Amino acid sequence: MYPAGSNSSLILMSSVPVKRGAFLEFLVFSAMGTFSLCAAYFKEEEKMMEIINLTEANFDTVLTTNNLMLVDFWADWCAPCRLMSLVLDRLAEQYGDQVTMAKVNVDQALELAVRFHVLAIPTVLTFKKGKLIDRQTGFMPGNFYMDLLNANLT
Repeated sequence: MYPAGSNSSLILMSSVPVKRGAFLEFLVFSAMGTFSLCAAYFKEEEKMMEIINLTEANFDTVLTTNNLMLVDFWADWCAPCRLMSLVLDRLAEQYGDQVTMAKVNVDQALELAVRFHVLAIPTVLTFKKGKLIDRQTGFMPGNFYMDLLNANLT
């Protein structure tokens, strides 16, 4: 079943959907022939704000109707952008409706990239009451953005 010397494990789970706020039990079989009964708890769903996909058509409207907004300029082919997307998802989960999280695909909204002088991606712009307050180019960890957002949540 496993190659000699393998440290792999096989996880067997049922295909029954798991609702939030519930435990899921599953068996983990090791290459050594042992198994463990494991459990995972799926916490209740928190209020998560969706990440808005911005275009030239909706950018100004979204910008003027939100107090604090983080905008990620990205592209499908950009590996660091994929990492930034994970950070943005986590921030959206944590801040819920306190901060608007948005993305601009530079391949589809080139005019916005030019307008904001985005020369490299990922570039994350932070706006407060419609005014640009911060610009970061390149991947930055979530803690950096948490500090920035916490300082501007008023």
